[in-house]
Amino acid sequence: SNIVIIVAVLAAISSPGTIANAKVEDEVATMRDALNRLGNEFPTIRDPAHVLRRLEAFQMTHWGASSSGNLQEYRTPDSAAARAAQIKQSGATTVITNGLQNRFNYPHLADDIAERQRVVAEACHQEDLQVIDHLDLTIFWQSSYTTLFDHSDWAMRNLRDGTPIRWLCMNHPEYREFYVQYLQKLMRAGIDGFMLDEISFHDQQRAYCGCVHCRTGFERDTGVRFPEYRDDDVINNLDHPMWRLWWSWQRRSIAQFKAMLLERLRAINPDVIILAYSTAIYRPNVRAVDMLEQAGVCFIGTEGTNTVYPGYANFYSQHRILSAFARRGGRPSWALYSANNAPENRFAAFHSALTNSGLWLSGDAVAQVYRWPHWREARAWGQPVGDIAVVLVTSSRDGNVANAAAHCAETIGWCQAFGVGGVQFDIVTGRHTSADELTRFKAVVVPHAPSMPFALAEAIDHYVRGGGVAVITGNVGHQDPLGQPANGHSIIQRMGIDQIETIGAIAYRREAFEGVAACKLSVADGALPAAPRRITVPGTYRFDAHLNAQTPHGVLAQFENGEPAMLSIPHGRGRYVYLACLAGLAVHQPRMHKSTVWGHYLDVDTVALIKAVARHATGDRDRVVVEGDGVLSATYQSGNRVWVRMVNVSGVELQEGERVGTLTPSFPPVGPIRIRMRMSVGDRATLFSPDLDEPMVLELVQEDREAAPESARTVTIPHGAFTQFAFVRFELQ
Repeated sequence: SNIVIIVAVLAAISSPGTIANAKVEDEVATMRDALNRLGNEFPTIRDPAHVLRRLEAFQMTHWGASSSGNLQEYRTPDSAAARAAQIKQSGATTVITNGLQNRFNYPHLADDIAERQRVVAEACHQEDLQVIDHLDLTIFWQSSYTTLFDHSDWAMRNLRDGTPIRWLCMNHPEYREFYVQYLQKLMRAGIDGFMLDEISFHDQQRAYCGCVHCRTGFERDTGVRFPEYRDDDVINNLDHPMWRLWWSWQRRSIAQFKAMLLERLRAINPDVIILAYSTAIYRPNVRAVDMLEQAGVCFIGTEGTNTVYPGYANFYSQHRILSAFARRGGRPSWALYSANNAPENRFAAFHSALTNSGLWLSGDAVAQVYRWPHWREARAWGQPVGDIAVVLVTSSRDGNVANAAAHCAETIGWCQAFGVGGVQFDIVTGRHTSADELTRFKAVVVPHAPSMPFALAEAIDHYVRGGGVAVITGNVGHQDPLGQPANGHSIIQRMGIDQIETIGAIAYRREAFEGVAACKLSVADGALPAAPRRITVPGTYRFDAHLNAQTPHGVLAQFENGEPAMLSIPHGRGRYVYLACLAGLAVHQPRMHKSTVWGHYLDVDTVALIKAVARHATGDRDRVVVEGDGVLSATYQSGNRVWVRMVNVSGVELQEGERVGTLTPSFPPVGPIRIRMRMSVGDRATLFSPDLDEPMVLELVQEDREAAPESARTVTIPHGAFTQFAFVRFELQ
């Protein structure tokens, strides 16, 4: 038999996540091989070109009531036609219907619901609007018991004792068919797509599902049998390799279920789409749901908190990461902004252009943005332009929550610092990254990532040996994705480092890091000319790198005690740059709520350090750089056009210790802003802004050609030329 019963593993764990007994190495290897197979088996379904064009122009709004409604509003032909015309006039392209959310509890209304939705669909299609039905067909309660009495085996089962829960299992064959037929009925009524909630494994106790279909499926696909008894050494133990494998299998189950739905639905309507979303995009994994795995099938998105304006930096990093996930599946992404007022609605729309996200916004205020003659170009779909990439080592979000939180904070902190610092960058997902893909960049950043796939470590090392520069922070890749020692596969050993020691302990409780301290460092003479000579990095963790005696290296910066803070390590034709503190964590803006106490975010000197490290890594040869205070920026290219997009965020002036509350956007004047351009573009660029009566033509000025014959050309946006949002269009020659 190919099935391995992992029993010895359970008794052989001497500390969380570490297999101590050599006897079980084969069993660990079996799980590692299974994990690699699962990672290569997530489904991908491509969209027709005309569907992609619709997704790229996605602007969604509500049809009527919320999910607690009854699907009765605007359900006569006349009222529906009037509502559809109103939405079309606002500039939206898509409507979402909500109501009777938990549909499994209304079996007697199935035909009636389809008829109500038919009225909406017919009215919307007359206005060339798409209709999305937002529903859940998973959670049940008393009103559905008559159905459940006939299908009691559809309910999920507790892994510990087999008791059922009020959640239906997507791996049950009969329930899968029921789900398909329910959606097909709605499609025949004219629905164009679905936002399907709660397609997951009941995770309030994180102990589901242990039904026969899940257990046998896991065994079949991995070669590993999950314990049949109550085993709390495994169940919900985030550091246990079998639990990590189990979650990976569950994530694949979710993606496969949605792929099955999409294939069956497209047999009726080839243009149908399925939307998926999560509130947590790049945070520690505490449940078996992740947008990365669903991006190959679904039009993925996110909903955020109602702190859109003050939380601009966190939204920026999360939405850019979500976009990177979506691009792996060949699609854009979308975002729901929970704006509090009309100015914040407009700010949200401009923010979405920066992250190239589709929009879900409510209210007529955004119609003013949609009617701006240049809005379509302002948010036009394109590929990110950047010579440095942030590598997402997504497996480091699993396991120990404190380490996972530190990895996430460090990662989004680098993205945020690049955004406000004018460093134009891209994001790549580590699981799918090859050495060839990395060669698109002059440099890559690998933020503190304790768990790393061996293939990614090899790809990064191959990239560096070939002439690339990899910026490594914290402790990277000393474990594999199952949490087991990487040993000879460790990237730090490839760098010539024997060991990286964490000074103190990384601790995380109640959404906050504990034990952080300021790190003072001094930049060496002649190194990092763009950085301050002395920098205090606030609230961070630091590390000691123990170099192999034979490893050549240079010290770019030192801590106050004389220990290296930043190393340059030649490797092949390239080099590693190692930063021994978590600068991204120190500056990152976390997910916030109105009750959040404002912290010391985006520290100016530390952002300057991160910018200087990026310039050092790319050799200061970036194709596009934005220089100016108070703006968040991003650059995209489509065909011969390059757009540099900017949002004014200088009005966010909360004081440390103050509650976030509701902050109405304000836009103090910004500028001058310089854009340094090394791409082969024409001699003129054009500035567009809703604050301008007419577009402004800008001249590109050559920098000192005698001092640097290949120097950049620069355009300067005058002080006060725009207040809220602007983009500059360049034409490639």
